[in-house]
Amino acid sequence: MLLAILSCFAFFLAATQIVSHSLQDEAVENLRSTTLQARDRVERQLRTHFRDAAAAAIFLQRSDLSPDVIATTLTLFRNAFQEQPWISVTSPDGIIRHANPKFLEGASVVQRPWFKGAQSVPYMGAAQDAEQRSVSPIAGQNMPLIDFAFPLRTPEQTLAGVFSVHLGWAWANDALRPFENNGRYTILIVDSEGQIIQGPHDRLGSLLSHSLPAQDGTLWESPGGILSAIAHAPPAQHQPGLRWSVVLEAQKADIFALISPLQKALFMVSGGIILLAIIAAILLARYLARPIEMLESAIRDGQDIPPCSQFRETASLSRSFADLLSRLHSERNAIETLVQQRTAELQDLLRTVDAHSIISMTDASGTIAYCNDQFCQSSGYDRTELLGQSHRLLKSGRHSPQFYQDLWESLLQGKIWQGVLCNKSKTGQLYWLQTTICPTHSDDTTGIRYISIHTDITRMMEAQRQLEIFRRIIEATDEGVSILDSNGRYLYGNPARERMTGFTNDDLGNNTISWVWTDDTEPLHREICSALARGQSWRGLLPVRRKDGSSFISASNLGVITEEHSGAQFIFNVFQDHTQELARTRALEEAHHHAVEASKAKSTFLSNMSHELRTPLNAILGFAQLMLSNPKVPVTDLQRRQLNYILKGGEHLLSLINEVLDLAKIEAGKMSLSVEPTALGTVVQEALVLASRYIENAAVTVDCQDPATMPCIMADPTRAKQVVVNLLSNAAKYNRPNGIIRLFGEYHDSHYRLVIEDCGFGIPAEKQAQLFQPFSRLGAELSDIEGTGVGLALSKTLMEIMHGQIGFNSIAGQGSRFWLEFQLPTQPDTTSAPSLLPGADLSQHAIDADGLTLYIEDNPANIALMELMFSEFTRLSLAVAQTGAAGLEMAERLRPALIILDINLPDMSGLEVLTRLKQRPDLCRIPVIVLTADATPQTRQRAEMAGCSAFLSKPVNLSELTARIQSLVKQAEKSPA
Repeated sequence: MLLAILSCFAFFLAATQIVSHSLQDEAVENLRSTTLQARDRVERQLRTHFRDAAAAAIFLQRSDLSPDVIATTLTLFRNAFQEQPWISVTSPDGIIRHANPKFLEGASVVQRPWFKGAQSVPYMGAAQDAEQRSVSPIAGQNMPLIDFAFPLRTPEQTLAGVFSVHLGWAWANDALRPFENNGRYTILIVDSEGQIIQGPHDRLGSLLSHSLPAQDGTLWESPGGILSAIAHAPPAQHQPGLRWSVVLEAQKADIFALISPLQKALFMVSGGIILLAIIAAILLARYLARPIEMLESAIRDGQDIPPCSQFRETASLSRSFADLLSRLHSERNAIETLVQQRTAELQDLLRTVDAHSIISMTDASGTIAYCNDQFCQSSGYDRTELLGQSHRLLKSGRHSPQFYQDLWESLLQGKIWQGVLCNKSKTGQLYWLQTTICPTHSDDTTGIRYISIHTDITRMMEAQRQLEIFRRIIEATDEGVSILDSNGRYLYGNPARERMTGFTNDDLGNNTISWVWTDDTEPLHREICSALARGQSWRGLLPVRRKDGSSFISASNLGVITEEHSGAQFIFNVFQDHTQELARTRALEEAHHHAVEASKAKSTFLSNMSHELRTPLNAILGFAQLMLSNPKVPVTDLQRRQLNYILKGGEHLLSLINEVLDLAKIEAGKMSLSVEPTALGTVVQEALVLASRYIENAAVTVDCQDPATMPCIMADPTRAKQVVVNLLSNAAKYNRPNGIIRLFGEYHDSHYRLVIEDCGFGIPAEKQAQLFQPFSRLGAELSDIEGTGVGLALSKTLMEIMHGQIGFNSIAGQGSRFWLEFQLPTQPDTTSAPSLLPGADLSQHAIDADGLTLYIEDNPANIALMELMFSEFTRLSLAVAQTGAAGLEMAERLRPALIILDINLPDMSGLEVLTRLKQRPDLCRIPVIVLTADATPQTRQRAEMAGCSAFLSKPVNLSELTARIQSLVKQAEKSPA
């Protein structure tokens, strides 16, 4: 019992101390709580004034900004809010245009931070303004002010001015008065340096005796027994931030004055209560112990529980208490389980949203306080580079100032803003975001926050841009475009389709593609459907029905658009009206047919003309020559002169016929030239022999370079000689009596020029442009110099066919200089045997076979080479044909054992000769060796397809040629005729 009494006394002392400390802590906490509540009330009142000023700015911006409206607004606003020392509207150049009071008008505020800060967004205070003292226009003394400033913009979104409200701190008295606790608390508002900006009049402008703690709710004791508590304004609450704090002061004695008497009274009351409790506890213990002792005794002795009311009530109370505890534990466990489930679900949701979306959180000034990994990845900035920065860091410049103004107006009104933003990453790349910004109010002291959730839609924007470009292309094209679903039902048609068919998209509705086809397209319908079902495209001509019942032929391209797993999704048809093209094609075919018929008629005419002219001309020239050479009937001198005129005129006419026929062949594309390495010296020597008659008749001399020094050129030997003879004859005919013809060669870049000069009368400059026109003799037709006017035109055409050029320089009265420019061979060659490899020794080769070989070739040098080679073969003989027609005739007549064939022949291609040989049953078994300078793969392939037995290129390898000849001749001997 003594121990119980001592325990109660100790409990009494401990309870007294606990109550005492609890009362002290409650007093301190009440001081701290009062300080925080006063700070929050000042902050709410400050935000209310800011919204009122913002509403006035919005009203001014939406009005016409006339001086009367501005003056009236300023007066009403100042009368409604007496706390404002002055209000103004400033022009964009920083000059106050309207102010209340009036004497401020005309002053410059261009250097004021509030004017600079309000150029684009609303402004509230500034970090530097928290330490400076604005000049009061009313009292003429320094006093602390709060600056509100808002940009005013014209409908064109240009800056029209700045609306500013400069607020003193007198309004805070009403906000702080409820917290003064009947004058026992002194409440001060101080700036960041601890200078008092609102409080008792005698303390304004003075500094606190203690430096300001950084932690909200901090208490400290100052000299004189003053206990102080502080609450700071929320950081970065407004752009660019206003730093102020609320300090509550109270006498320590006043706070703890009631605690000592209360302790004494508590001690006395508690002592009596404890004494009574001890007595009651003793009695209750005895009362409660008896049934327990009885229960213990009954259990120990194995007796029944005595039916005493005390025992039953105790047991019932015990059971009820146990049931209550059990239910409490169950409900607590269920609540904890539910909280864990909801927390896990919320964490999963936040983790999913964080992984999917771009999330950021800013304070009211737009300073970034949080950003997730997706935000950093999309912007390209590291998280440390973003935190503490404004969203202006990502500004792209693609949005107008009005866009941002509407955004801020919506957020300041507490509304959720949704829209599309274009930002610029750290690398300068633009990206588009579908954005939702939600203003929230935190439960702590940080005030308003803005939570932004973004979705990157850059690819979607790019896809939309490309889709828009594609749509414009489709709608601008002249080709009709139809798009159908996988069942062939129309979904879309471009304007070109409507113009061609007359059907609009509404007309076609849910009709299938075959609805616009004509009735006769059933086979095509099956073919197209089969191709589309296989995932293939179909192209062709398709009849299409118009809305008016007519039809046209379309050039259609049908295809399918498939996906990897779902197969065909859409069908497209790109088509155009092919009716006019078909008409043009038929017209071209008819024109080609007429041209072919005209060409045949021309060829027939030229052939008949040649025959009809040559036949009487043969008689004229023949009888004239017989009359001149008949010794039995001598002619007189007069008759001889007359017969010479006849012979001269006949030869002129014959030359004209030959040259006209050559021109006709060239125009018809029937002249075949063999351009191959040719000895120019041989060509010059033969041309001098052929032109000797003209040279002798003109009594001129020729100064010629040694032909042996002239190189090998790329030309057709016969046609090159024809051109040289033409120039030599002209140089002789149009020269002076006893004149000189100079003939020499010179290298010119990668070509070789053969130059022929005369000292004749030259060609007037005004007539030189007509020199190469057919039948143009430049006035020489009035003289007695014979000529046709066709030779130079023919020579120019022949040189161009041989990939060469012809040109001249002429000075009237001094003579003319004509030159022929030939290509040089890409391989070295010899002038005496252009088709034989250098160093070949014919005596080392022999052929053990008999038979006749037919050589079809028009080049004299190649013919001489082949004749030289076959002269060493004792058992083989050689026959030569210089045209394709002669070769066919000799093959039919001689039936040779082997044919060696050149491709470039004067009358037809060697491939045509080979084709005709293989078409003759009696000649198709004769082996044919194609020997040509045209050794391109295409020529070889065409020759092999035509049926040649061997294909050899020039210059020929003698060993290979003799081996092929012997092999093919022996095969011909073994095969049956």
